[in-house]
Amino acid sequence: MTVTLKFEPGNTIKLLSKMDNVTKFPPMGEAMDTSVTMEMRMEQKTTAVDDDGRGTVQNTIESLAFTMQNMMMGEVGFDTSKPETVEAFGQSMIAQMMPQVMNVTEIPGTSFFVTLNKDGTVYEAGEIANADAMGPLGSGRNPSQMAGTPAGFPDEPLREGLSWDVDVTNETEMPAMKTRMTGTMTVTSWSEETGIAVVTSDLKITVVEEEGAAAASEDNAAAGANPMEDAMNSVKMKSGEVSGEDTYDINRGLRILSVNTTKMVMEMKNPMMGDGMVEMLSEVKITQSLRDE
Repeated sequence: MTVTLKFEPGNTIKLLSKMDNVTKFPPMGEAMDTSVTMEMRMEQKTTAVDDDGRGTVQNTIESLAFTMQNMMMGEVGFDTSKPETVEAFGQSMIAQMMPQVMNVTEIPGTSFFVTLNKDGTVYEAGEIANADAMGPLGSGRNPSQMAGTPAGFPDEPLREGLSWDVDVTNETEMPAMKTRMTGTMTVTSWSEETGIAVVTSDLKITVVEEEGAAAASEDNAAAGANPMEDAMNSVKMKSGEVSGEDTYDINRGLRILSVNTTKMVMEMKNPMMGDGMVEMLSEVKITQSLRDE
């Protein structure tokens, strides 16, 4: 028995995605340290299955709760299922500095299509519909970063200790960069009786330098309409690592739980230092699970 995803046209599941992010700016002290939490409820519907068993799924956001906190701004946030919080967020400092986040009322219904191979990798990813509504949460995001596994499962019988190599590249628009992810994935637990397999990931991220990449990053930074947007557009990754644990129900051909933590060393323009850059450390934990309702 191997790990094979199963798709059936019309099949729908409900997902709950949670993100906890802490970003620190060591040179600037604790005043700039920022924590962000998001909780997203999504519906995933299989819209088509091709002759090779690939499934095209439509992921639709039903609601999004967002909170940002640091010593300078205090705590701001919204929950799209509670209109009064969206209205209050629109009057906050962060919303005034970054007008695009004012479209949060349009986030519910935002969707993206991804076609997945049977081995869990992304075959093809479409653009995020209405990505502008999500402002910095959606800009430059590739849907393949939100679905699938970094490397396909080997065509070998499942067993504890089964391990395989990962070597993939990804490109993003904001920040403009190309990264390489290398490491291993390992089956750490497998029960033929229950059909449950647990797969862990231990990966390193490096930046692939390309001719013109620096210029593209500078162009993105110059495109910002205000200092805050300039700073976000100037973000550059220096290095990173990913540790994760995914749980699969082999009988259903479905990933039922995913917990991944990414740690990154980055740098960005400091609005208070002109063109000066400041290093920042970011840790992001993303948990995705099935939900009943």
